[in-house]
Order: sequence, then structure tokens, then C-alpha cells
Amino acid sequence: LFSNIVLKGKPPKFKLLIEARLNSLFIVANRETTAEIIELIEQVDVPVEGATTTIHELQYSDAAKLIPLITTVFPKTSSIKILPFAPFNALIIIANPVTTQQIIDLVDQLDIPRGNRQIKLHTLQYASATTLAPLLSKIFADKIVAGKGEGKTATGSAVKIIAEPRLNALIIIADRLATDRVLQLIAKLDTVQGTSGETQLKLVALENTSAKRMAVLLSKIFSDSVVAGKGEGKTAKASPVKIIEEERLNSLIIIAGRLEIEQILTLIKKLDVFQESGKIKSNFKLYHLKHAVAKDMAVLLKEVTGRITEVARKDEKPKPEAQNQSKTVDSGGQTDISISADEATNSLLIFAPSDAFTTLDQIIIELDVPRMQVYVEALVMEVSLSKSLDLGVNWKGAGVTSGGRVITGGFPGAGAFTGDASTGGTAAIAANSSTIGVLNGNTISIGGKEFFSFGAFVKAVQNNNDVNVLANPQLMIINNPQEGEIPNINVVSVVPVSPKTVTSASNITTKEYQYKEVGIKLEIKPQISGENSIRLDISQESSDVVNPGAEAITIFKRTIKTSVIAEDGEIIVLGGLIKEKVARNQNKIPGFGDLPLIGWLFRSKLDQFEKINLLIFIRPTIIRTKKDLEKVNQRASARFKKAKELNKVSDQVLEDMGIPELYNNLDKVTE
Repeated sequence: LFSNIVLKGKPPKFKLLIEARLNSLFIVANRETTAEIIELIEQVDVPVEGATTTIHELQYSDAAKLIPLITTVFPKTSSIKILPFAPFNALIIIANPVTTQQIIDLVDQLDIPRGNRQIKLHTLQYASATTLAPLLSKIFADKIVAGKGEGKTATGSAVKIIAEPRLNALIIIADRLATDRVLQLIAKLDTVQGTSGETQLKLVALENTSAKRMAVLLSKIFSDSVVAGKGEGKTAKASPVKIIEEERLNSLIIIAGRLEIEQILTLIKKLDVFQESGKIKSNFKLYHLKHAVAKDMAVLLKEVTGRITEVARKDEKPKPEAQNQSKTVDSGGQTDISISADEATNSLLIFAPSDAFTTLDQIIIELDVPRMQVYVEALVMEVSLSKSLDLGVNWKGAGVTSGGRVITGGFPGAGAFTGDASTGGTAAIAANSSTIGVLNGNTISIGGKEFFSFGAFVKAVQNNNDVNVLANPQLMIINNPQEGEIPNINVVSVVPVSPKTVTSASNITTKEYQYKEVGIKLEIKPQISGENSIRLDISQESSDVVNPGAEAITIFKRTIKTSVIAEDGEIIVLGGLIKEKVARNQNKIPGFGDLPLIGWLFRSKLDQFEKINLLIFIRPTIIRTKKDLEKVNQRASARFKKAKELNKVSDQVLEDMGIPELYNNLDKVTE
């Protein structure tokens, strides 16, 4: 250690002797040399537990200038001490063996030929130093080769970047200009990480496209940081996406989650394609669609441009052999057009010759228009006409017991009517039971008891039932909906039908049921066919169970499927689906009811006829503007407000639909 000390240009003469018993050194030298040796011994002889002393020589760096940086990473503590030793440009490291080796590894990375390079320690806030250092080293490596596209640069100056995980910092060794460039790039890369914790950094070299142009394009596509999920039609909130161009390498630096990086790489692969010489220069253009669906428009544009390309190629004249060998296409030629849809941002990304964009712009502008909507009000209702004819003679008798109680009886059977004979209750009750008239007879005594007169009541009763509103849906439907967009309303019950007996291998018998939907189903597809005309494709089904409670039930189904044309706001009526029910009942006194001529006096006949007519009322309204939408909203709101006040929704629905005549003349409508 002391043999390399030089004082006044000459190596000093001295001798050191070890006194092991006292753990001491005997110094044999002149006063000046002795003072120098003692000063060094005092720096080295410090209390460090389990430490070793190591001398590490430097080849290029100044030990005194390197100490501040090393002590930033390995601060001076009771267990670590690092001293410069100027005589032969060395570091004296006093630490435990593991820490000593870590310090030596760092020093070896820093001790390189630097010329006019400086050393800079930069602490990171968000990014990981161990992740960022390899990426930056690759970007600023010697002999940088630019891509084949735009943005070629000359070979860069030597730059070395070292990761320091203890401080999550980067040690940058470079000249001033290179250091500034590295720090500028670090500022872009050291961003807030995604909440998922899966944020990654990826360096992607481009071969045929300018990194600057590609970065702008991809940044627009992924500006909302939304990436489609793995399921159908699903989307998920993604990690923040950042795309930085590195022109020296003609590369892109991508900071994003794993899923986003996969999608970006797939897109880059499609975009970074080689352009043959002689072909028309191709460009990218991003269209953010406002109204149309990007996925559907991409399919349409591919079909259109494909036909244009096919026709253009057929029209091309054969070229001479010499021209074919040159692989050139004149300016009027047609090249392939690539169209991709980004569902997450509802955008179109088109790769095409410059002159093709004029046509594409016109097509997209014409197609990307807001679709008009149709507000459809529907009313599905049953109007029934029940007619019952109850003809015959009913006999009833009433008498008073000794206790003053009234006893009644007669045919057909009816509940006893009781009352106080003195107040005429019996007569009043008997009279109130009649509908058309009363046939009075004489008082008859039976079994010693006196009864009042028998009354023969001839009845003919006819009843009309009200309207039964089955469904009253209001739908807002886009004009000419395609498959998957056509709305339908189902108000159904799922009922078991057709039980099947199943016997297992262990002779256990069970019943399995099939299930059917019973109720109201309505499907409407509107298409605005003129300025105020609307074509409606209507499919309606109404079904109910005929014999509820039976093991094998019967379902009565009524369906309508038709296409009609209506004017804006016009009401369409579909009907005539009638369900008819007839019931005949006869009551008579055995023996007497079958007597000739007078048998009708002892029997009663009830015939019931019921017809139920299914009617469908549909009123379509074209929604062109926000004002049209406000009108239908106000109309629906007013209807239900009034219906709530009247507590009679059926009446208000009929009245609001503009068909009060139906409600007031149910018999005529049904007939």
C-alpha cells in the first residue's frame, strides 16, 4: 500500500515492522514520511465489524471524483467506508465481503475511458431502473443503425447507462449533449404506471415506415387507452398507453400493459410494410366515425375497393417485356388498399395511395351520417263480446215458521233469503231477486206449514265485457335495423308441457317436461321508404293455455306476420284473430222437466257465447330531430300522468292512441 507513495518526486525510504503481540506497527522513516504514513493509517484503522480492507485500483477515472457518486449509492455508515488513495489512483474499501464486491462491480462499470464524458446519477420516480437501463442502453448503443424508412441518423457517441436498483436510479456516462438527450427520453418514459401493475416497456424497430409518423398514428388510435376485451363485444378499461418515437433507431418505444402491447404489435406488423419502387406512395389515414359502425363500414369499403381494384387491373393493358422487368406501374395504376377497423375507438385505419383518398373521403362522408329513428307505439288488446241467454222458469217459495223466521226453497237452487215476516222482508227479498218479472201463485200448505206464493221468474240477461289490454310497448328503433338490431318484446310465461316418463337403470321413474313460452311476442322492423312513408315488417304472436291444470296442456296460438306501409304518425290496425267459446247448460227437475207441453215450467237453459277478437294498433313516428324526440316524450309523459290521476290506464291508452270510438262502441267493433 505504501510502496507507491511518492514525495517530492521521489519514492520515500521507510520500513514497517509488525508487532503482533501489541497489534502495532513500527515505522522506520524520516519525519515527513512518517507523518504521511500515520495519516493514512488513521483513515484506514476504523472500527468496522466483520469488515475487510480492499484496495481497488482505477485505470481511467479519478478516484477522488468517483467517491461522491459511490457514496451516494453506498452511504458512509459504521459498516462501510470508502477512501481515495491518490498516490496510485486507488480506492480503499472497508466493508463486509458482500458489500465490497458490490462496490467493486459498480466501480468497474464506471471506470471506463470517458474523454469529455461526464457521470450523472438520475433517480426515477415511477419506472423501474432495472427495466429502463437495458432499453436505454439499446437505444444509445454504439454503432446505431437506423431503419430503412425515414429518419436516418449518424452513428452516436459512446453512452453507458447503469441501473442502480438500491436507489431506483440510472447512472449515465456520456458527453453533455448525449446526457441531455438521455434525460429527455427518460422524462418521457418515467411515467405513472397502470393500476394493474402490468405496465411494460417495449422497443420496436421499424423497417419501412417513419417512426415519427407511426408514433403519431398509433397515439391517435390508442389515445383513449381503451382496448377490447377477450369476450365477444366486450371492452375493458386498459392501462395508460404511451408511444414515443426514437428517430436515431427509427424505432418506437411503447409503454403499456401486456394486452395493449400485443394489439399494438399486431397493428404495427400490418402497417410497417415494404413499398416497392415505382409504386404510388402510400399513406395512412385515420377516420374517426361519428355515426356509422367501423366494423360494418370496413367490410363495405373492402368490398367496394376490391371491386374497383379488380376492374382497374382488368383494364390495364399488357406491357412490353422490358417494362415488365422494371417492375414499375404508371401513375394511373391501382394498388391494393388496406382497411382496418378499430372497434374500441370506432375508427377506420386506411393504407392507400394518396390519390385514392379523394374517393374514399367522399364515400365515408356519405356513409357516416346519423341514422334516423322511428318511435313506435303499439297496443295489443283483446275485445270480447260475451252474450248469455238464460231462459226458463225459476220457482221459489217462502214461508214463516212459528218463531217468525222465514224459510225459502225452490228451483233452481238458490241461497235462502231470510228476514222478518212482519216487516215484509220475505216479499221484498223475493221481489229483488227478479230480473224481468214475477209469476205469482196462490199460498200453498205443505206438511202443515204455510208458505207464501211461488214466483216464476223468467230471465234473459245479456252482458258486454270491457277491453283487455295485453301490451302497450313504446319502442325507439333505428331506421332499417339489421340482424341483431331488430327489437322484440316478449311478455311471456314459461309453462311445462308434454311430460315424458323416464326410467333410470336403477328402475327409478321420473318425469321430464318440455317448456314453452306462452304470452305476447312482438317484433317490428321499420324502414323509412320515402319522405314521410314508413315500411313496417310486423311479426306478432299471442298464445295462452286452453286447459290449465291438465297434465298435457293445449296452447291456443294466434299469429300475425305482415308488411305494411304507413305515413308518419298514422295508425295501423291489424285484427280479425277471433277466439270463440260456446257453453250450454240446462237445469231441470227430474221427471217434471221432461213432461210434454208443461215441461218448460220446470227447467232452465243457459247458453253462453264468447268471442275474443285480438286487435293490434301501431303508430310509427319518424324522429328526425331532437325536437321530434321531445314531442313524443311529452306525449308519453302526459298520457301516464293523466292515467295515474284517473286510475284507469286502459281508457287513457285508447284515448291517447286516437281511437275513443273503439272504446265507446265495443259491440260494433267486435261484430
